[in-house]
Amino acid sequence: MTRRALLAALAAAMPGLPALLALDERAARAMVISGDQVRCATCHYWNGVRKARGQSQVDASYDGTGRCDNMDSPYHNLSVGALHFCPAYLRWDKLD
Repeated sequence: MTRRALLAALAAAMPGLPALLALDERAARAMVISGDQVRCATCHYWNGVRKARGQSQVDASYDGTGRCDNMDSPYHNLSVGALHFCPAYLRWDKLD
């Protein structure tokens, strides 16, 4: 039985359950990174999925990765995670 089928069966058996299970899975896997942290998610050259929260925070996915576009980085054209650190860091312009 798949997870989806199990949840559908539980929802049919217990009418109030869908409201309890109405969690956005993407939001549960998201993290907020301070714009002051030197991490790939706050770097100008990281092309992973992220969203600036004003000028001080970045929303990124825990399991998200992105390619490094910095030609001076040892990780150039490699897939790196949002929390990765690089010596060729440049702060993302949306955080300035």
